[in-house]
Amino acid sequence: MSGSRPFVIPIFLVHQGCPHKCVFCNQALITAHPPQLPTRQQFHKQVAEFLRYRGTRRNRVQIAFFGGNFLGLDKVDAKRLLGWSQQWVDRRKVDGIRFSTRPDTINSATLDILKKFSVETIELGVQSMNDKVLIASARGHSAADTRKAVSLIRQCLPDCELGIQLMIGLPQDTPQQALDSARTVVSLKPDFVRIYPTLVLADSPLATLYRQNKYVPLGLDQAVELCARIFCIFKHRDINVIRMGLQATDELQRPGAILAGPFHPSFGQLVLSKICLETILATLAGPMAGQQLQRLAAHPSMVSCVRGQHNSNLSCLESLGRIFSGTIESDTSLNPDQLTINDRHVTICYKN
Repeated sequence: MSGSRPFVIPIFLVHQGCPHKCVFCNQALITAHPPQLPTRQQFHKQVAEFLRYRGTRRNRVQIAFFGGNFLGLDKVDAKRLLGWSQQWVDRRKVDGIRFSTRPDTINSATLDILKKFSVETIELGVQSMNDKVLIASARGHSAADTRKAVSLIRQCLPDCELGIQLMIGLPQDTPQQALDSARTVVSLKPDFVRIYPTLVLADSPLATLYRQNKYVPLGLDQAVELCARIFCIFKHRDINVIRMGLQATDELQRPGAILAGPFHPSFGQLVLSKICLETILATLAGPMAGQQLQRLAAHPSMVSCVRGQHNSNLSCLESLGRIFSGTIESDTSLNPDQLTINDRHVTICYKN
């Protein structure tokens, strides 16, 4: 599929279908939902409410099963949830179905089940392509499982959109290994990627390791720097990164929910702001060496990223003597990957 991202109706399956608990996991905290499958009534009520909320927006609509391990569910439960979803598709109220699952649950038998339903998108919780990191994180699957899963999905469901979820800052991981994982994922040619910095969540196995001084999370600046490099690896190969950082829910932001780690409610914007600032500085140090910054323009969707959180990018430019009017112009003639610096048109540098 192409075009704008779909309107998603989330159905959370907290810890359902999971063979064990990964070291970083506390889905009940992240989603603020109980660890149980929805009843038929709960399911249809949720879908109906979200469709009312959608109103007249024209995006495609997908029922999405998040959390847990969808293909790890009992087959009867999985078919029941798919069947309920298909009813909405058949009524033309919903366009398709998506879910997230573990790579080691992908096999010919589970994929054959999906062929009877309008499954459009599968997200694989890969997290890393380094086996040492996967073992330390208690994932229970290998990098080879991911390669096999991708191959099977491509063979059995060639029209299905494939997403991959990665994490940075996992136990035993290093920035170089995280970059290597990203480059390996590029070779798998997913349609999109999500990138999550590892957080120390309350009541997770990682919280115990953290308290025992056996795990040190990334700092926020470290995570932003690393995520920026990984984002550029995917962007350079035209692989869409649809999310960076966990969604800042009320439950996640309550005191004591996150014990440590690089959490920020606008983490993705921090990453894009860093890339924009580096592009501006490289331009001023290269083709425009010695010139003052007098005009800066960006696509409307990127103005806040160019400005930076709390005008941090503007403050940086001022501190370096690159003083200008302080106004970033919104220019609809530019695309989101372009800036205008003085009279020069500049492409945002997605180096890697």
